[in-house]
Amino acid sequence: MISWFVPLATYPAGYGGNPKVPLPLISMASQKSYMALHMICFYGQPELREWFTLQYGKSGRKLDMGQGCLRFKTLPELALDVVENTVARLPVEDYTAGYQAMRAGMKKSK
Repeated sequence: MISWFVPLATYPAGYGGNPKVPLPLISMASQKSYMALHMICFYGQPELREWFTLQYGKSGRKLDMGQGCLRFKTLPELALDVVENTVARLPVEDYTAGYQAMRAGMKKSK
């Protein structure tokens, strides 16, 4: 799986509180019948996900998506400009703050 991360120099707490594992932003995977972009950046950022869904609809391409997993069979099916603009809209500080808030909420609910 190919992944893009927030560097540990920027977010030293790391993923899951492990300072050895950088916080993922997006991962790309190839499954048997489809490819997927795991848009981890959507977790803790519901307004970004809503914006993405709206913009993807405007692109004219079919949206096949779960909570944060965008599935497609061929690259031309993917609205790359929408993916690019989505990532550009999210400052790393906002992403890490949303991630920290989400983790704090998970700890309280246990």
